[in-house]
Amino acid sequence: MTSIQAYYCGDGYRIAAHGHATGSLEACSGISAILYALAGWLKGSGLRYEVCLSSGAAMIAFQEDEGARTAMDFATIGLAQIANTEPETSEITVTRE
Repeated sequence: MTSIQAYYCGDGYRIAAHGHATGSLEACSGISAILYALAGWLKGSGLRYEVCLSSGAAMIAFQEDEGARTAMDFATIGLAQIANTEPETSEITVTRE
């Protein structure tokens, strides 16, 4: 099971994921693709960010701005679509502060 936490904080955003979407290559690949795409976008964004991606764990944190909000929304919606389609392999919690 991949557990994903998405945080919309006062001055930025953070996504953390832990575990493997065991039993679904599609869910595992989709989650990884979204997180790697977000990390790639951040590298060219000019924003302050922190990225840690490894097997079974990921953490991406970045500062707030208009483009960042769009990127966060895009990633969160995509991850939620996967969790809703395959709830036995992944779950997402979204927190807005």
